[in-house]
Amino acid sequence: MKDNVLNYLKKQKDFVSFDKIFDALHLETNEEKKELENALQELKDEYLLFVSNRHMYQLYETNKTIFCGELTLTEAGNGFIKLKDREDLFVPREKLKFALSGDIVVGEIKPPAPGEYVPKKGGDDRAEIIQILKRANIVGEIAKGKDGLEFKPLDKSGVSFVLDEDELEDCVEGEIVVLKSLGEINKNVYRAAIEKKLGHKDDAGMDIKIVCAEFEVYDEFPQEVLDELEDIPKEVLDSDRVGRVDLTDKTIFTIDGKDTKDIDDAISIEMSEDKQFYILGVHIADVSYYVKPGSAIDQEAYKRGTSCYPPGSVIPMLPHELSNGICSLNENQDRCAFTCEMKIDRFGNIKDVDLYKSIIRSKKKMNYDDVNSILEKGVVPKLYEPFVDDLKLLQELAHIIRQKRIDRGASDFDIPEAKVICDLEGKPLEIIARKVGEGERLIEDDMLSANESVAKAEKYSKPLGRPSQGVYRVHEKPLPEKIEKFVSFISSLGHVIKGDIKNITYSTMSNILNQITYKNDVEASIIKSQGVRSMPKAYYSEASLGHYGLALENYTHFTSPIRRYPDLMVHRILSDLVLNYDIDEKTYEYYANKLPEICKQCSDREVKAADAERECVKMKMAEYMENYIKEFPNEVYNAVVTEIKSFGVFVELPNLVTGMIDTDTINGYSFDEDSDSLKSNHGAPLTIGSELQVKCVSASKEAKKVNFEIVKILNKGNEHQEGKKLIKEHGRNNK
Repeated sequence: MKDNVLNYLKKQKDFVSFDKIFDALHLETNEEKKELENALQELKDEYLLFVSNRHMYQLYETNKTIFCGELTLTEAGNGFIKLKDREDLFVPREKLKFALSGDIVVGEIKPPAPGEYVPKKGGDDRAEIIQILKRANIVGEIAKGKDGLEFKPLDKSGVSFVLDEDELEDCVEGEIVVLKSLGEINKNVYRAAIEKKLGHKDDAGMDIKIVCAEFEVYDEFPQEVLDELEDIPKEVLDSDRVGRVDLTDKTIFTIDGKDTKDIDDAISIEMSEDKQFYILGVHIADVSYYVKPGSAIDQEAYKRGTSCYPPGSVIPMLPHELSNGICSLNENQDRCAFTCEMKIDRFGNIKDVDLYKSIIRSKKKMNYDDVNSILEKGVVPKLYEPFVDDLKLLQELAHIIRQKRIDRGASDFDIPEAKVICDLEGKPLEIIARKVGEGERLIEDDMLSANESVAKAEKYSKPLGRPSQGVYRVHEKPLPEKIEKFVSFISSLGHVIKGDIKNITYSTMSNILNQITYKNDVEASIIKSQGVRSMPKAYYSEASLGHYGLALENYTHFTSPIRRYPDLMVHRILSDLVLNYDIDEKTYEYYANKLPEICKQCSDREVKAADAERECVKMKMAEYMENYIKEFPNEVYNAVVTEIKSFGVFVELPNLVTGMIDTDTINGYSFDEDSDSLKSNHGAPLTIGSELQVKCVSASKEAKKVNFEIVKILNKGNEHQEGKKLIKEHGRNNK
């Protein structure tokens, strides 16, 4: 029924009524009427179908003015509705209708009034919220009110939530809870129920819990999941070895961060007898052997989609008993694994692939610092001596693989990331740029090769003579207009780009980047960040549509099933559809029906976890600066302009702390939207990449904001201008 409804609505350019759909599909009975109602509701719930207040129906894809997506709010309080196939839709703050960041909303394009500001990011389109389909998680505190306990939302949006008295009976003052909205009582007042209790506001780590809860990321597991753990063995049993290749005598080891406890990948390396081929073994924890489809553990893993890594903590997809225990490839412990063994020639071509279940025993738990010491400095830490030759051989192969990737046009977006170092209570001690050395690159190259090999195995295996089934990692080509805008940005920084940028190929982006001679590391980071923004985000799909960034026709995620649900699904597909020669029609149909839904869930949860991590980093940066400026209130920092908006200039410090300078505090400059710069009445403009000296004037952990003011402008080739002359007399207006 749903497919029939969908096919009919795709042909309709205007709104249609329920009765018209009913008649068009030649339906007659009350049972069919109920089926139609359910189908329409499903399409609405999947955010494919718009239902007007008059109960008229139209698909979003056929409507040119109404769009559905997730809302995000900017520093200035305006909003953008995130859309997949077009520019994000700008929503001015006065048209938000009390919608919050993370809400799923419907926006309708309205022409701007004469003289109204519309940012370039939204093109000429300006929208207002006409429906809120799903509220973001509502997190708040149980506090004392006039008539007893009440719910106090942490968000200052002006929306109120009313709880029934029995909901509050078991609550205590200071408790942090998550609500689910039960519907609007009257304008901006919602009835709600408590969905989850996070703990007391004074509990250690509660700040991280609160931020993550806003994105539906929780650290505690349901009781039914914990109960199932009782039946999972703590070590490999004799029965587990049946049908597996014993690799316990092979030199296999792991390389991870020092603090990593959930180890899901191990490697081995050797040369063929004729010395013409590298034999690379990538051995991945066989999580699918322990996490069975439909189990409580599996359902919770599916719901989470991925592990989340906020500063100083881990919120795992699987309980620690699995992620750190029987599934983790711990040193000197037998483990069930899924092995991808590749035969690679000296030009980086993968000549042969063998996929099989195995038993492995990691001979050494290595860490990146020690491996980098060997490969970059020639210094061998204690107990690493037996593995030096293997590491050097892996490095040799990694360089070959990397060069082949570059030759085929893969894009290099090696952008520095901030790492927040916290104490045991979660307080930020230091913020540094995350280092990427030879060890990290070596592992990345090996895992990319395994993922490519498995993707090809998925695609070209055709069970029962039917089309293949898979979970693929897809990164589509960027739109020509996005590339043109990116090249225009690069040109504004003084770089000349030659060549065809309208006919997008795998090598288009790499050709652009290869023409740039970066002035410094900061400019490289800024340009590469803009390059990433000009491309669509990667996602999971049941169809192999290629990976633009890696310049690959087939790619998947196979190497991290402890922390990513799509990898777990790939392992199941390999077992059930690729390596299984007795596949039945029922199994095939199961995957055919379920994979689209699974891929969408995995993509959605990946975005939520990344958003949670990013917001936690922003919060910890603000907390760090809060504490730092108390001790050093007059410290001056070097900074670089990374983005300019009408309301603020965004800057980055050498340790990657980011913050904003309010444009109201900068005298003699005006925002120029065409060039995304601040034009000066008395000198050079402020542009992206401009070097400044700044002072931190405020920081708020609660608001996740850091505010700076200019002390000096250090534009090269221009006289230094004292910040005192640039600060308006009326003071600051921190937005």
